[in-house]
Amino acid sequence: MTRRACRRGKPTVNLRDGATGTGTALWTHEVVISAGTGEDTPPVNACGLNIVGGAATAMTLEWSGGLANLVEAMSLSGYDAGP
Repeated sequence: MTRRACRRGKPTVNLRDGATGTGTALWTHEVVISAGTGEDTPPVNACGLNIVGGAATAMTLEWSGGLANLVEAMSLSGYDAGP
């Protein structure tokens, strides 16, 4: 069995400077989902990135696409860098 056959999918998490699907990708992470039923995928924990977005522009954290029977959850916190 090849390594590729062991995967169920590779959804991508993007942090965008702007709207979903259109803003510049500031940070990207691929999550490899195992093909085995009931197997957990370790969480992605990326703290302290300190990524600066554009002024007066929304920052969006998004999944590239879902897989059947997959629960996805994300949270994003930040601060205003000021003038």
